[in-house]
Amino acid sequence: MLCNEVENSLLKLCNGYEYEEIKTTVEDDKNGKKRTKIEKIKRHQPPSAQAISFFLRNRMPEEWSEKKELILDTSQNEQARKKLFLQMINGDIEAEYEIIDDQEVQPENEEE
Repeated sequence: MLCNEVENSLLKLCNGYEYEEIKTTVEDDKNGKKRTKIEKIKRHQPPSAQAISFFLRNRMPEEWSEKKELILDTSQNEQARKKLFLQMINGDIEAEYEIIDDQEVQPENEEE
């Protein structure tokens, strides 16, 4: 029930709505007596851009979400790299390479 009320309020903000405002004033008349004057004023609340944005981002995230998911198909690139690597191993392609001596690096001991 509460969720329905909140949804209805959000929808009302998205569409805009009319409401009555009551204005009460106290005045002194000619005889010095206080008179209370009550005025009803009709007002219009225009649609809220923030409410519309919230509604669209949550109800239609594929079209209105600020976060877009990008899926890249890298399988073709991977296949091309494998083919190139095999050609380099078989000697079909000359490649520049450098042999690096792999020396073990001793970790520094903080206690010493």
